[in-house]
Amino acid sequence: MRLPPVVTDAIRVVCDTENDEQLLDFQVSLYDVDEIPEPIDIEHYDVDRSEWRLISPETKDASFMFDGNKKTMFWIDQGMPLDLVIDMTEQHTLKGFRYLPDQGDYFLRGIITHYELSVSLDGNVWREVSKGEFSNIDHNPLWQNVIFDTPVDARYIRFRAVRNSKGWGDFGCSEFDVIVK
Repeated sequence: MRLPPVVTDAIRVVCDTENDEQLLDFQVSLYDVDEIPEPIDIEHYDVDRSEWRLISPETKDASFMFDGNKKTMFWIDQGMPLDLVIDMTEQHTLKGFRYLPDQGDYFLRGIITHYELSVSLDGNVWREVSKGEFSNIDHNPLWQNVIFDTPVDARYIRFRAVRNSKGWGDFGCSEFDVIVK
């Protein structure tokens, strides 16, 4: 059987036989071709997120949400709801936010479907500015853009993951961003 050309970094061949038959003639051929370069990520971010930090929950891998690389991700399993408190290190006038779910996990187990988003100027007094559902995100795990009814000033963001697509306690995020323009 000859298959159409595919690009992959791994291959698995499984042979099922009935009645303990043996495979008498089996051959697999793989050909090495020139590496195809990765496309350049031309994603635009409204603010520099290099100094952002996750205050809560405490974890060392949170910077993956702010690194601009869609192939990296922050994943945590602490149950739902889960509050992620982000310090943007300076005040911004926000018009909305963007959430890119995990792009690489085979099970896509951390995709958030229901959320609440609150903002604060001092990290103590919070104001809820948005809550809702990312409908059909399980089958379409692309950037989710949420625009607020009115712009808000904030230094801190509290993104509450209320529920994920599998009903488990996992949270996965490739990128988290704000909209200011």
